[in-house]
Amino acid sequence: MRRVYKYPIQLSDMVELSMPAGARVLLVAAQHGVGTMWAEVDDLALYEVRRFRIFGTGHAIPDDSLIHVGSFLDGDFVWHLFEAIT
Repeated sequence: MRRVYKYPIQLSDMVELSMPAGARVLLVAAQHGVGTMWAEVDDLALYEVRRFRIFGTGHAIPDDSLIHVGSFLDGDFVWHLFEAIT
């Protein structure tokens, strides 16, 4: 069944999330001061690990295979979430 799940995003270089296969990112935003990603999922799908990287505005993005999925505000900072596609 299709549902929307939310995933808190910790501020670290690499974020690994276990998500149902085929999950589609809908929104990345701050909620109660925490970076959060919402994704449409099939809750009957098998889970897979997906990898994300976070960069601040102006920081170098060293890998061309990273795909931007969204950005969120954290006080004076804006963080940008990229998925590592392998």
